[in-house]
Amino acid sequence: LIVLNLNQQSESSDLIGGFKPVEIRNLCTPIKNKFEKLFPSTFSRKKNGAFLDAVLNSFANKEWGKFVSNVKKALKMAEKRFEPKEEDEKDEKKDGKSLSPYIRNEWKKLAAVLSKFEVQQESVKNNFAFDFVEGSLVEAVRKGHWVLLDEINLASAETLESLNSLFE
Repeated sequence: LIVLNLNQQSESSDLIGGFKPVEIRNLCTPIKNKFEKLFPSTFSRKKNGAFLDAVLNSFANKEWGKFVSNVKKALKMAEKRFEPKEEDEKDEKKDGKSLSPYIRNEWKKLAAVLSKFEVQQESVKNNFAFDFVEGSLVEAVRKGHWVLLDEINLASAETLESLNSLFE
């Protein structure tokens, strides 16, 4: 059960979501997490230990430019790995890594998220960027939780109007 206490100052962006300032680290963390899952499933962790350490160190030291360039290198390596060649079958057997279409698709998703991050990083000089943050109501609906809108009669007309389509 998610309880949302409404009042006269409640805004629709509190419930639905909106663009809010976030630290660059918060934008970069999902990229790092996805990279940490994908890299070992495509490449040998032993053979690429130094490279993996360089990526993680650049993230830990907030060197976003280095981090992005290292992940881009990994993306290029993955693209080469997925190119159809007779040698790939031999490499695949050597490393024991299966190159499934699912993993290839996940690398493509990572590339898309990385390019979005690059745009956000370039547009920001300080440590804050703006990103769409879902509101508590949207989050609860996505997860299938029950929602109690407490003191809904105190909410502004604009806030109530934004909830209209959800209730219909």
